[in-house]
Amino acid sequence: MPKGIKNEYDPKVVDYVKEHYLGVTSNELVEMIKRDLGIEETISRIRLLRRKFKLKCGVDCTFHKGDAPRY
Repeated sequence: MPKGIKNEYDPKVVDYVKEHYLGVTSNELVEMIKRDLGIEETISRIRLLRRKFKLKCGVDCTFHKGDAPRY
């Protein structure tokens, strides 16, 4: 994309993300948007949208003491 072109989001996607962001990762949001709205979005665009509107998902993805790695 050339420099200076504004990358705008579909208002339906913005409203959907604002309603469903809690407890859901960006990967899951992309699948939900595709299933419910029929709109193709990328993970990076959803991450940028969440960052723009300061929407934290609340999912804890860190390792804690005693956790075993998955193989």
